Amino acid sequence: MSPEDEAENVNTSPERLTELAEHQYWEVRARVAGNPSTPTEVIVSFASSEDSRERSGSAGNPGTPAEFLAQLAGDESWIVRTSVASNPSTPSEVLAVLASDESADVRRNVGMNTNAPRELLTLLARDDNKSVRWRVAENSNTPLDDLLILARDPENSVRNGVTKNPNASDEIRSIASTKP
Repeated sequence: MSPEDEAENVNTSPERLTELAEHQYWEVRARVAGNPSTPTEVIVSFASSEDSRERSGSAGNPGTPAEFLAQLAGDESWIVRTSVASNPSTPSEVLAVLASDESADVRRNVGMNTNAPRELLTLLARDDNKSVRWRVAENSNTPLDDLLILARDPENSVRNGVTKNPNASDEIRSIASTKP
């Protein structure tokens, strides 16, 4: 098995992942940072790495402690913030900060995070960016009132997202299937 494969395999031992964290290639280190089997102390060391790809791996790892996710939510790299936004372990107060991020990609990932609070999904359902609204439309936690609003969205991709939402009623799906 290649070092890259070992680094992302959840069955790789914590000891081996700790060794791979020192690998000469960033591709291996970034995969170690994102592996949920990586020991917490190693994940945390990547959170302060100079390499944004390693920070991004750490930011997306569900084992990253909340205080480090909060720190990474303020990262200069939108890629790192995007990883924090999609992490299912990111606390709701951190998601709230990211919901107003300047990057639509970050807001989009908040909108698709199934742990995003309903009030954030309501806010993002009215975002200027269609990709943000599209992801909110597909999120199974989006309130029905917001799905109804999104079903009438001028953008076809948003309306298609509503039709894929498992909680959308037949009536809401019918509205979404009709061009506004």
